[in-house]
Amino acid sequence: MKKNIFQMLLLLMTVALTAACSSESETTENASPAVINPDEVLTPIRITANYADDDIRSNATRVAYSEDGSDISATWQADDKIKVVYNGNVSTLDLESGAGTASATFTGTISGTPSATSMLICYVSDQNNTSAVTINTDGSYTYTDGTFLAQDGTLAGAAKCNLYYGATFYGTGEDISCDFAVNTSMMKFTIFAPDGVSAGDEATLTYKSNGTAISKATFTVGAGGKNTIYLTIPAGQYTGEQALVYNSGETEDSETLSATKANFVAGETYSRDADYGSIPVGAVSGKYTINGSGNQVFFANGNLQYKNDTGWRFAEHQWDYTNNSNPENWIDHIDWSTCISFSSTIINASNAAGWRTLSNAEWLYVFNSRETNATVNSTSNARYTEASINTDATAVKGVILIPDGYSGGTPTGVTWGTINAGSNFSTSCTSAGWAALEAAGCVFLPCAGFNTGELKDVGTVGIYWSSTQYDWEFAYRIGFYINGLDLPKTNDKGFAFSVRLTCPA
Repeated sequence: MKKNIFQMLLLLMTVALTAACSSESETTENASPAVINPDEVLTPIRITANYADDDIRSNATRVAYSEDGSDISATWQADDKIKVVYNGNVSTLDLESGAGTASATFTGTISGTPSATSMLICYVSDQNNTSAVTINTDGSYTYTDGTFLAQDGTLAGAAKCNLYYGATFYGTGEDISCDFAVNTSMMKFTIFAPDGVSAGDEATLTYKSNGTAISKATFTVGAGGKNTIYLTIPAGQYTGEQALVYNSGETEDSETLSATKANFVAGETYSRDADYGSIPVGAVSGKYTINGSGNQVFFANGNLQYKNDTGWRFAEHQWDYTNNSNPENWIDHIDWSTCISFSSTIINASNAAGWRTLSNAEWLYVFNSRETNATVNSTSNARYTEASINTDATAVKGVILIPDGYSGGTPTGVTWGTINAGSNFSTSCTSAGWAALEAAGCVFLPCAGFNTGELKDVGTVGIYWSSTQYDWEFAYRIGFYINGLDLPKTNDKGFAFSVRLTCPA
């Protein structure tokens, strides 16, 4: 079944028409002049299609998307085409030049001879699925119902669901310039899977309005149950309950987005966190006991980072560090007074999770006293190991924390070294090996160095703050380096060390 989503506004364009007749044409008295149907004439045409503004809220088109921070920009691709509705006919124009840029030229022919009252409309649709969108000769278009329900959750896949149209025309004759406007919006979701869903499982994320599926993506569950999902949604106002449904196998969980209405503005991209399990957005799935009373925490899935005019975030990967001291860019060496009572908004995590820095006693319990009931490399109650991960790509040194109840065994790509003691980073993991450990709840604290006025020992030493002060000038911290662990030590509160936050499990 098809449904008409939106009736395009036909834009009137005056085209200068010149006609030339040959004075040397010869006719005989008995010859009749040829009758030419103007609608059968194929007229060459060249259209320059502009995407002039890279801002996320402007004419984000169906062409290739790229993302930089909070901005999503678009460029034309070599196989892109445009549709022209002209004089009651629909023609297809091919990209001539401009692939990889925001302005491209398309050429082809249109049926008929331009006239002063001609109408010209330009469209772009998903050329990899031409049956998804039908362009009608009256300027309207229809989607098949499956167009938005067969997405893959990627940015590239979201781009292919878009359709946009000529909004402003310049020039006459064969050479025309055209600006475009988009008719869809996009949702970017950072989601955590429900409990019981494992990395590698197939899942779907469906946006529903008043019980009706509007857009859906099918994807593979990522490490730790985390995925970033992009959904293209037809622009418009939806009424009734707005829900986001996560489905994997027999597991289905729904989160209500709005109980009244939702207005998706064409060209806008919206972001939303969704947590379907007991693991908060921004946390690693493993649980870690921090005291003799049995209290447990989740660790953040990256070191704390800060940037002027942007705020706070967790690093994209557990192994990331910035090697930078200028807060005009992202920094991840933080002074003690800032991290001790952290309550600022974290842009890529659940801010209701109750993030905090472990005390000195809690750090010591995690490293030295936990009963994990896990045996790794013949060591019972395995708690940590000095390691080098991503050894098949860019190796990063640090410490792997092993969660309570670890049951991941020895994944392919992992070679265990010394457990529960310093070892010159003797455990090694390929990127795939580390991904398997992370999915099993392991935490990695990278050797990000430290800053005492200048950056030092980046890549070889890791120093992390605790929340416990020694006196008015000094506070406790933990450290690790080539010769083993430094548990505990104190340093000047003004020094800038790494921070890995936790939240209650």
